Amino acid sequence: MKIRIIKKEVIMKSLKSFAKTLTLFIILLFAGLSVVYAQNVRTLNIIGTNQMKFTISQKESGVTVGKKVKGDNGKPQYILKSIEARPGQKMKVILHNYSKLPANAMSHDWVLLKMNANPMEVANKSSQARKNGYIAPDVKDNIIAHTGIVSGGNSDSVTFTVPAKTGKYEFICTFPGHYAAGMKGKLIVKK
Repeated sequence: MKIRIIKKEVIMKSLKSFAKTLTLFIILLFAGLSVVYAQNVRTLNIIGTNQMKFTISQKESGVTVGKKVKGDNGKPQYILKSIEARPGQKMKVILHNYSKLPANAMSHDWVLLKMNANPMEVANKSSQARKNGYIAPDVKDNIIAHTGIVSGGNSDSVTFTVPAKTGKYEFICTFPGHYAAGMKGKLIVKK
């Protein structure tokens, strides 16, 4: 009976090769999961306008729009009224601003409020909170998600989980005077 002796070098080389293969497999697995996760996030491109309205550039399923208007970028847009979503759905809102006006005159944010929040109170208090990005510290507990303030030529986004409780949630712009001018809409959560 012959016993084959395997050198330590051969074993080490095999273990290193196995470790590299395993590492590559894990990286690919997580990359694949990231792609699947990204594909399950509903993305909405919303535009803030000089007319102090939220708009979208094209009609889409689950979104209610109002009249067609000429956007600040010269392209047609629709005034955004409401967005339908499912409880627990992942959403990403990208807010664009094409205004040519100075930032201190025409900036926007997108702020999703909790169901029982008072939008007028949040807007009024936040419009005085310039140093805090127009989000008043004492109303933060009324907010589910929000973008940062977006000046002309810029955009910002927020990704969040739609609330589990069905109903209507208001979204507003907290830049001074914008909510009062009608820069608002509803997120309607239904099964």
